[in-house]
Formats: sequence, C-alpha cells, structure tokens
Amino acid sequence: MQRDDGSGHRAPPPITSERKQREDPRRGEGWQGDGFGLALHGAYPVIGLATSNGLTQRDATALLLDESAAAPPEGERLRELHHGDGRLLMAIDDCGELGLRIEAPQFGAHQISRDGSTVRSWPGAVPAWRWQRLLIGQVLPLVAALRGLEVLHASAVAHTGLAFALAGDSGAGKSTLAAHLALRGHPLVADDVLAVSLTASRRPQAHRGSTALSVRREDADLAARLVRSGSATAIGSDDKEYVLLEAADRCMPLGAVYRLGHDASRREPIGAPRDPTLSDLMSCSYVKYLNTRARLTTQLEVLAAIAQHCPIVPVNVGAGLTSAQLAAELEAHMSTIVSGSDP
Repeated sequence: MQRDDGSGHRAPPPITSERKQREDPRRGEGWQGDGFGLALHGAYPVIGLATSNGLTQRDATALLLDESAAAPPEGERLRELHHGDGRLLMAIDDCGELGLRIEAPQFGAHQISRDGSTVRSWPGAVPAWRWQRLLIGQVLPLVAALRGLEVLHASAVAHTGLAFALAGDSGAGKSTLAAHLALRGHPLVADDVLAVSLTASRRPQAHRGSTALSVRREDADLAARLVRSGSATAIGSDDKEYVLLEAADRCMPLGAVYRLGHDASRREPIGAPRDPTLSDLMSCSYVKYLNTRARLTTQLEVLAAIAQHCPIVPVNVGAGLTSAQLAAELEAHMSTIVSGSDP
C-alpha cells in the first residue's frame, strides 16, 4: 500500500531490497529465457517459454514487475475490444515517448518501451497463468514486432524438423487443430501467435512461442486427453481450458502455412498450394496496429520470403470433417512436404 507523506500526496512505499528486485530484475538472479525470437530477463518466469541458463544477453528485453499500477499516461487509442455487453475487454494506447500500453481489466496492464527493451507489468491479484495470457497473447508479440521480427496470427506444430503454421482468424480452429496434432506426436511450436524471422540466406524460420495452449470449454475432453497422454499439464480453467504442452525446438525452418477458412459448399478439406496475393499474406499478420516504417519493411521482407519458399495451402474447416479427422489429413499433407514430394 502507499502511505500519506503528510502533504496530502501519496508517497511510494519504502524501497526494500525485495521491491528493488521486483522492479528491476537485473538486481539479483531473476529469470532468463527466450520466446518469440526474443531474449528475456525478468524477476518471474513466463509460462511456456524456454528457460536459459547462460549469461543475460546484452540486448535482452527486461520484464519488470510492479505491485500497483501507475496512472495511465495520456495516449492515442490504437485498438479497443469489448465484451458482448459493452464492457472493455482490452485497450492499446500509443503513449508517445513513454511507449505503448496494453491494458485489460481482468488481466492487468503493461507498459512497453518504444524499442521493446523493457516491459513493465502491473498484473493485479490474479494467478500467473491468468494474467500472463495478456503478456503472451499481446505484449510479447508486440515486443517481437518492435524488435524486428514478423508475427503471424497462427498456431504452429513441428514435424520432422520443420514448423507448420496454422493461420486464421480468431475462432478458426487453430488451437484445436494444434492440440489434435500434438496428440498425434507433433510438438507445439506456438499457440495463436507465431514469430518469424529470416536466416542469412533469407529463408523464413519459426521461433518457439509459449507452449501454453487454450481450448474451448466444449473441447474440455481434448484437454483432458492431452493430460492423460502425458504430453500436457493442466494449468487453469475459466471460459477455456489451459494446458502446458511439450515443446518443440526453439527455432526451425518454416515448412508451410496452412490458411484456415470455412467453405461449406466445398467438400475438399485441403486444397492445392496457391500463389498468395499480398493482401492474403497481410491478413495473416498480427499486431496490425503497429505501422512504423521499420515494421512495414520487416513485414514485407518476411512475407515475401514466405511466399517464395513456403507453400500457402488453403484448409477448409467447413468440409464436414471432425477436428481429429482434419488433423490426420494435415499430418499426411505435412509428410509430403517433409519428403519433398508433391502433395
């Protein structure tokens, strides 16, 4: 709690050694890890990200933690989402030199520096698995985009050393298909957001994100099957079920992008690879509110490399197959790409 300093103003609490470590994780041991193509250093572990045991990298993003949220600075509203009843779900503001702020009433608030070097978080009194949903789903993808990676609205799984992206809008079935493919032995690379960069030879490579996966409550039996199989651990439940899956390697070549859509008039579940248009690829991008010159340059370079080196394959989730059946079809299709034969 804050205390009154006698002038009518609220003075900050005493700066104890414990508070110093929480506010600046570079004091004390802290946690070191990586995810979304980022080196990270903080006072707390991020659920589902890989832990690093080496020295903190010079350009690591610092994850700072405060107990109480500061008054939000004035800024330009970039994005706003609401619940069905009109209540605010999430807001993203550009606060000028102070960086960007992402806030959700149920998941706390985060202030991100303009260069992505610092994330200051105010989680509130909620469990880590819950408040870190916003960190994993919005904050770290924004940091990745600020630090020169492209981020796709896609889940991804690994198959024989390649990453396969399942791209689509919210509700398209990305996480459900990834869960079924995990049951078939394909480690999860990322759920919902996939960070991509280019190698020295200008080929796209996928970076491991968080392996915390969420499925809809109506698919609770799928989450239970993952736990029973020994490939996942239950971590929480609200309107969705949350499990922590076994992870793929931290970085691997991107093998293909499966573009999920719904066309009930067609019975073919997986179409032939197609030549993508720019708008087709841009529709797969995440963090669409970030429109700096540097972001646009990276975005076009990475998307062009994906179009050049990776099949873009339409997947019809409205073809009448169950998610398990469609996952089996996808597994067979991925195998043809791995082997280099024509799908």
